[in-house]
Amino acid sequence: MMEKPPFPSKYQNQRKNSKEPDDEIFEMFKKVQVNIPLLNAEKNVPKYAKFLKEMCTNKRRLKGDERVNISENVSAIFQKKLPQKCQDPSVFSVPCKIGNLENTKALLDLGASINVMPRELFDQLGVGELKETGVVIQLADRSLTYPEGVVEDVLVQVNDMLFPADFYVLNMGHDYSGIPLLLGRPFLKTAQAKIDVDAGTLSLEFENEVININII
Repeated sequence: MMEKPPFPSKYQNQRKNSKEPDDEIFEMFKKVQVNIPLLNAEKNVPKYAKFLKEMCTNKRRLKGDERVNISENVSAIFQKKLPQKCQDPSVFSVPCKIGNLENTKALLDLGASINVMPRELFDQLGVGELKETGVVIQLADRSLTYPEGVVEDVLVQVNDMLFPADFYVLNMGHDYSGIPLLLGRPFLKTAQAKIDVDAGTLSLEFENEVININII
């Protein structure tokens, strides 16, 4: 009578571990609940069985000594490699010239959909005809104000470049000697403006000519 040769010892652990996926599949199936009509379930059982088996077979648990790769963003959070928090760099303004008014400044505001000029400055410059407008301006505090009109195609000179802009004229009722003009998105789009907040610089472009200005 021949004895059955012993199973090689070097493969004992592999043989033991090979049963683990089957055990996991069995545990997974014990938790499965079917909430579809019986006839549909009977037709689709082979599909579900194949799907669950593949899902369980391909599912691999970490053994405790394995390495897991994570993205750079997650890694930065774990390692606290975050950029230094900065303070408010203050307002962005650009020196400009309009008509006979030289060495004035204009506030750059990406949050504004219009360009604004005080009525007192409009009277001083005499840059064109003030036309009626039905525009109503909502301020940051949700209050409403009504411009006295709009003056179109005013030439704004920044360094050696000239850009046309439409200004809505408002009666400010206070001193405007600080930064009298507001240039919003229409002007910034016309001038192809690019603002580098970190460097505090503004670039304006027209026909492949670019100028760079310090705005802080």
